Amino acid sequence: MSVFNSLMQNTVDYAVLGGSSKLSAILLTHPFQVVRARMQQRPGADGTPRYLDSWHVVKESFRYEGFRAFYKGITPTILKSVPTSSITFLVYENVLKLLKLASRD
Repeated sequence: MSVFNSLMQNTVDYAVLGGSSKLSAILLTHPFQVVRARMQQRPGADGTPRYLDSWHVVKESFRYEGFRAFYKGITPTILKSVPTSSITFLVYENVLKLLKLASRD
């Protein structure tokens, strides 16, 4: 019973730490993902690219859509990645703890 209590003691902490670290990473890097995705758009009907370079993407996106342009599509990313990261971190830490307990015996 003590092994179970030992594992459950920090489970919520591990889940929160894993999820919050992923959320922070997404909030910091999502604008770069938007710029990358817009750079990869197909050219217009006349064959010219819509954007010339990354800086052009930033200027045009901000000009026509404002600051929100850089966070378009962030909701599905958060809904997919935060729980996954939370569970991964939780499992990793608990398996590590179990292995340490098993090696002591």
